[in-house]
Amino acid sequence: MPYLFQPGGSENGSRAGAPHRTQSFSFLTRQVIAIVMNSDLEDLGRMNLEHLSQLTRTSRASLCHRFRRETGHCLAEYIRTSKMVRCALTLLRKPGLRVHDVMEQAGFSCPDHFRRVFRSCFNRPPSSFRLRKCKKN
Repeated sequence: MPYLFQPGGSENGSRAGAPHRTQSFSFLTRQVIAIVMNSDLEDLGRMNLEHLSQLTRTSRASLCHRFRRETGHCLAEYIRTSKMVRCALTLLRKPGLRVHDVMEQAGFSCPDHFRRVFRSCFNRPPSSFRLRKCKKN
């Protein structure tokens, strides 16, 4: 799974579009990225800021602050986006799996909320996303 942001800074201080340099991150931020990237969909579904702070033995506030300072992104948003990317990949790789099953694996209990979050990431609902991507292949 690719990084959802580009680490390192650009000349104007903006992080968007900066070259990929993981060594510019602290050990803590690299640890958080590794935990999120190596989690399967069900683990991501249960993951939250409190769980990550326990795993990294850092306070939730400090963890969020350091992650945002180093990456330019909100940690909760990073987890949510990672979860949605994993959902999209699952929908494409396992066409026999129902959207409802993917939703539950990702930790969502309300289909409307899942559709709304998925649509905010991919500009289409999950069922439409799967159909459109499968037709292109």
